[in-house]
Amino acid sequence: MAFFLTGFPGFLATYLVRALNQRDRGSRFRLLVHSSQAEAAQQTVKRLVHEGMGPQERFELIPGDITQELLGLDSVTYYRMQLEVTHLFHLAAVYDLAVPA
Repeated sequence: MAFFLTGFPGFLATYLVRALNQRDRGSRFRLLVHSSQAEAAQQTVKRLVHEGMGPQERFELIPGDITQELLGLDSVTYYRMQLEVTHLFHLAAVYDLAVPA
């Protein structure tokens, strides 16, 4: 299976990667990462690999932005995701903690 997740390396996305990995050790993960989270995403993947979740090649970090057309991806990457991905989980959110509730 090939999973595409937004919201990585957030808590929910990281938890879901672990859970999905338990169900299918051969899965590949395409992880949409906002530029502000690139370093944290790399560290999280390293931690997952260290925890025994398989080789780093199973985890593809894809720079993107859910607020942009085509998720901020170029058309070739977007089309490739459409062909390869079997399951999609949208866990990202647009939020501003400075806005009063």
